[in-house]
Amino acid sequence: MRYSLLSIILFVCLTSGAQKNYISNGDFENGNIGFTSDYQFIPLGVSAHGIREYFIYHDANALRYQWNCTGKGNFMLVDGALEKQISFWKQSVSLNPTKKYLLRFDVALLSPATYSPGVGVKVYNNNKLIATVDAPTEMHKWKVNEIIVEDFKAKNNVLHFEAKINTAGGNDFAIDNIMLKVLKAGYKPKTTYYAGDISKGEQVEKNQEEKIATVSVNNGDEFTPPRVEVLHEGIKDENLEDQIPTFIVKKDTVFIEIENIDEEAEIMLSIASLDRKRLLKEETIKRSYMFKYSFPPGVDTENLKLILHDNEIKRVNVTIDGVTKYFILNRSSPPVSFILKRK
Repeated sequence: MRYSLLSIILFVCLTSGAQKNYISNGDFENGNIGFTSDYQFIPLGVSAHGIREYFIYHDANALRYQWNCTGKGNFMLVDGALEKQISFWKQSVSLNPTKKYLLRFDVALLSPATYSPGVGVKVYNNNKLIATVDAPTEMHKWKVNEIIVEDFKAKNNVLHFEAKINTAGGNDFAIDNIMLKVLKAGYKPKTTYYAGDISKGEQVEKNQEEKIATVSVNNGDEFTPPRVEVLHEGIKDENLEDQIPTFIVKKDTVFIEIENIDEEAEIMLSIASLDRKRLLKEETIKRSYMFKYSFPPGVDTENLKLILHDNEIKRVNVTIDGVTKYFILNRSSPPVSFILKRK
């Protein structure tokens, strides 16, 4: 829950005395209670897969390297589903069917809009679509949305929210301060923007841009891989090695499963060793591919990378020994890398 002069003024305009908010825990300060969801809740410290999931926290950048949004209290962070008609937030309310109500909530963008333009929220009342709200196109900014809602029943009215778009690689947004109150006579809904607290992520992104370098891989014939952008699921740290996802394994030989989330189209991927400067495998995959990897003699740690031979934005999952990490790739910066470390 964030407070600024603009939001305080807006709040005062919307309320009078102790006007009742019919939404329970709409500011998420009580955590993951008071509502239901068809998404999977990911507690702090638990590994996430990156699709159809949500978090409750006050700093998006602390959860994922590519997310940038903070507040002075908790809010809901949503990683959009690929399927349609899947609610990420749902609550049942009992109301007066003769009255009109004002529904208000804040929405923000977590990933850059260039990854997946048109991110937003669909609002439903008793399974009827009543509004579609776009997230701001600028990160670090919250959008206050107000919607007049009517045609309620006396009991068991269900309000639910769905993601506006259902694509991988950027359908990530935040929501906060959900309120439902009796509409005051003569009040006209408005849309307002206000800046949130800017996280460290913006500076981290600039630092990453300065570290961009194209790496050549040699397998008899030298070639330069296409430039791709990677946003790691990781931690905020100025040390580049700390930002590279690491898989800890116990065996000399492991299987690396690479999963194409956008299974409608084939993609071509290469697996290469940064340390040995060798191309290990090149494969076209439709859904997934299993690569058998063996540590070279005397080697306990190796830096591997994925090269996407495609100009489209893609999200791929990499699973090793039951641990899954995801990567978002496009053509604007270096290949994604990850570390294999034998324990």
